[in-house]
Amino acid sequence: ATYEQIHRDVYSDYKLNSVAKRMRKIENNKLVKTYRARTLLEGKVVVTITKQGFSCFVKDGLEKRIELKSDAVNHDLDLVDIRTKLLKQKRVKRYFTENEIQTWGHVLDDFHYSTLVELNSDAVLDIEFPRATLKVPLEYDATHKSNSRYGAMFSKYYSRDDTQIVLYICQTERTMKQLMHLEKKEHTSNQPKLFYALKQDILENELSKFKNCKGDELIL
Repeated sequence: ATYEQIHRDVYSDYKLNSVAKRMRKIENNKLVKTYRARTLLEGKVVVTITKQGFSCFVKDGLEKRIELKSDAVNHDLDLVDIRTKLLKQKRVKRYFTENEIQTWGHVLDDFHYSTLVELNSDAVLDIEFPRATLKVPLEYDATHKSNSRYGAMFSKYYSRDDTQIVLYICQTERTMKQLMHLEKKEHTSNQPKLFYALKQDILENELSKFKNCKGDELIL
């Protein structure tokens, strides 16, 4: 996360300068480490947890995987913003990051998320519908990919009976149109599973609206 994201999500009652001082103090105690992304993010400071910080305040002994640093910083910083926005939506009851699912999904909430670990989704949301609360995978696509990559992703979700809906957030309209076209072409006989939205629309609009390749809307 950046200082700005931590200010918004954790220390909202503080001024940004006070948050920066607090984070530097936490860093001095070796619980987090920071670096300034000079070529990305207009030089903003990025914060990541250390092994010591994880061991002291997060670890519970049930971890399957411990991953403390992002391999795709811009992608994962976008997901921090997406998480904050979606958690404000009326239907969204819980949001688990990929790291939470991969680390504790095998035991999370009395094993109710264990079957979702192998999906490697960017997140899993609990979304409340009139008849039931569903566990809904979320994917965020920040870079354009090939049809074969997208085809494999569709096959992954369409082969599972326990996944009725998937949320897919795209960086560009080009990617969203490509995905919709490909899903409609390859899974024409199925009820569409994926509901799409642009990242900009999710972050800027009060209501989070998604639509599938047939034009049906899902409003969270």
